[in-house]
Amino acid sequence: MNKKIFAALAALALPMTGIAAEEGLKFGASNSNMNYTYVQGAFVDVDFGTGLALEGSYQFHDKFFVFGQFEDVSDDPFSQTTIAFGAGTSMALNDKFDIYGKAGFYSLEWEMEQVCFFGQCVGGSDDDSGLGFEFGTRGMVMPQLEVFADFKFIMLDDNVTGFDLGARYWVNDRFGVSFQLTDLEESDGFVLAARYEF
Repeated sequence: MNKKIFAALAALALPMTGIAAEEGLKFGASNSNMNYTYVQGAFVDVDFGTGLALEGSYQFHDKFFVFGQFEDVSDDPFSQTTIAFGAGTSMALNDKFDIYGKAGFYSLEWEMEQVCFFGQCVGGSDDDSGLGFEFGTRGMVMPQLEVFADFKFIMLDDNVTGFDLGARYWVNDRFGVSFQLTDLEESDGFVLAARYEF
């Protein structure tokens, strides 16, 4: 896990190297380069299954936004549903990149259909919930190409850490498609998503 954390932090730090010394940091979402009001749908493929995810965010103030996420992933006989909601803020690093922070409540529910082998049966369901934090960066490296990275820490019964690395191609000013690699604790995979900004 230490290698994963190091890789995520390194990825988050890369855009910062391009900050022009004369610009300095511009605090507040009002100086942000990016839009934080959007809806997004995604196909998820990770170690323990495939599924769909929905995500939305709404910037209700110059400096703050709220978000919500739903994800349902399964691979018979196992399934997992994740719900998250919370709030965040962003800050411009330069004229192309932002950093942002999010804090929220996470709820995870696992279910496994009963499976029997040689008279022994396993199965059942469980759930867990706790606070989660995310720190990320996103920015434009070309007129229609955005790159992004984030690091997550979720406080469940067993704390969970992970990161995402990806790129988004903007078909026009409002609609974009993305591909990201995701690593959350022991689960690796990828996410294909479509986003519409308002």
